[in-house]
Amino acid sequence: MAGVTLAVDPASAEPPFRQLKGQIVEGIRRGVLTAGTRMPAVRTLAEEVGVSTATAAKVYRELEESGMLEGRGRSGTFVCAADLPGAVLARAAEEFAERAAGAVRCRGRRGRGPQRLPAPALTARR
Repeated sequence: MAGVTLAVDPASAEPPFRQLKGQIVEGIRRGVLTAGTRMPAVRTLAEEVGVSTATAAKVYRELEESGMLEGRGRSGTFVCAADLPGAVLARAAEEFAERAAGAVRCRGRRGRGPQRLPAPALTARR
């Protein structure tokens, strides 16, 4: 991948999965990773970046689901980015949801620890 160096900072508070996924999305968004660019194999990426193959595979799988990457079987994984605006919006929505969930967990109620939200009431319909 010319022009892009993927790296994971183990000291970062952000999980390696999110770091790696964000770097690939940013490379596509900036136009450094253009449509048709061949991505490294999952094992190669995992070894180069220092993550498990499961983490690297999950990054590729989620980016394929969002339309940014395309798996072509034995030929490899390629940048697709056909729906870049949709993919960027999906990533922003995902980050917002994670931050909102974190804010609810961390918000204390009068210094008594994390606030718990009431469970929705379940009603039986006949």
